[in-house]
Amino acid sequence: MTIGIDLDGVLFDSESWYRSYAELYDIKLNREGSYNDKEMIVENKYNWTTQEFKQFIDECLPTITLDAPLKPYAKEVLKLLKARGHKLIIVSARGDLSDWEVGATYERLKKEGLAFDKIYLNQTNKAITCKEEGVDVMIEDSINNVNLLAQNEIRCLYFRELPSPSSNNSYITEIYSWGEAYRKILEMEEAEKKN
Repeated sequence: MTIGIDLDGVLFDSESWYRSYAELYDIKLNREGSYNDKEMIVENKYNWTTQEFKQFIDECLPTITLDAPLKPYAKEVLKLLKARGHKLIIVSARGDLSDWEVGATYERLKKEGLAFDKIYLNQTNKAITCKEEGVDVMIEDSINNVNLLAQNEIRCLYFRELPSPSSNNSYITEIYSWGEAYRKILEMEEAEKKN
């Protein structure tokens, strides 16, 4: 199978770092204002100005890109999938915030000893790339991306964080860990053998 993999919130535990840093940054701004605790996109959650969001990114992006840890057992599962003959492709929006982020991501993947068959960064429509690459299943954490992929009949393992909304689409399977992702992919392999 060809497996698409998102970076932030799936391979790297960067989303929780972004959320924590955003809370502290918003408090540091020391301004009265409301925030939407159900919103996942930080600049929308706190109603920051364009300048405030830029300052937030300038402050936190290097640390998060370089230091946010891999999700537990991600590396081990990727090696198991590769050993089973699966093609692994990164399909990520990462790189949309700065050109520096792209080079730093390649260096980080190399440092972690992670090899992929192809890497697509700065993706604004992951469904197009997944269709072109023949992705059988995408591991993704954004409900907006998951819904778009499912609308295009691409199976998704929805790496769900607690604050994010759930889904009941038949193309979407919710998971909470890399171990669970591996189990679901093994189940997909078995189902394909029977067909």
